[in-house]
Amino acid sequence: MGRPGGRTVFPAVRGLEVYIEESRRRTLRWEDGRLEESSDASVAGVGLRTLGKTVRFASMEARRPLSQGFTATEVCRLLSHANNIMKGKSFGSRAVSIPALSPAGAGGAGMSFVSETKSLEKKLKWLALAEKAARTDRRIRQVRLTLGELTKKSAGLTPEGRSFSENRHYVSFIVQVTAEEGKLRQSGYEVMAVQGGWDGLSNADPVLLASRASARALSKLLAPPAPLGEKTVVISAEAGGTLIHEAVGHSLEADAVFEGSSPSFAHKVGKVVAGEKISVLDDPTRPGQRGSFVYDDEGTPAERTVLIENGILRTSL
Repeated sequence: MGRPGGRTVFPAVRGLEVYIEESRRRTLRWEDGRLEESSDASVAGVGLRTLGKTVRFASMEARRPLSQGFTATEVCRLLSHANNIMKGKSFGSRAVSIPALSPAGAGGAGMSFVSETKSLEKKLKWLALAEKAARTDRRIRQVRLTLGELTKKSAGLTPEGRSFSENRHYVSFIVQVTAEEGKLRQSGYEVMAVQGGWDGLSNADPVLLASRASARALSKLLAPPAPLGEKTVVISAEAGGTLIHEAVGHSLEADAVFEGSSPSFAHKVGKVVAGEKISVLDDPTRPGQRGSFVYDDEGTPAERTVLIENGILRTSL
């Protein structure tokens, strides 16, 4: 196993899955007029898995960016792990190459000190502007803002010997506002999450996002108690997406269905599982969305999948 030409070369073994990941997470937490916390953490590692009647795992944590390449010691450790989980299967004479992770600094993962400082100053001004917009009423008691960035670089090898690689750069902005009047306390929440890094979020209006959260908290102070019992409700698109994610998305994960831990959809492909007006799609190919990707973590290319069509179950995730 080596690294000629900027790629990781691994001996071909049918059924052996290799996954390499390096990620950096940066978070700014702002509360009541000041920066409460700033964190910057990086992790990297390699996972190995064999598929069959018995699934076996092995992993190696790296204490430095893997985009710099593997050391001789790391190569030996990986080959040892692979030998252990292959349980006597011999490595093939053919070698396959895995695309290299982008070097540090590519894809927004690394910046110069000057660039980092200017970027931080811009983000702090952005957060201060958002808080000012949220505090337009004396009943606002607390404003919490969280700005997070995650750069994830991955590469790997499928059990069939096909290599893949991808870089993703997520950014999110969360606004939490608490309003109080007398003994009544309510909260408002607003979140925006996109791919494309800070540039993708900086085009958004922090005043608008913070104002929405503030207005939501204040309006709930006047909300009457919700009536008890079964009711017909109208769900907004955003809330409906969350509801479908929890009620259908997790339940339709293929491993849960096949293992029997999701009995609601077991053996029901082609059968009616919902009203005829209900259709559910999973589409990670939409550009710039928080859940979009080119390959999943098993190296499967992204594709638009119809899960439920007019109430009929078509497939699982």
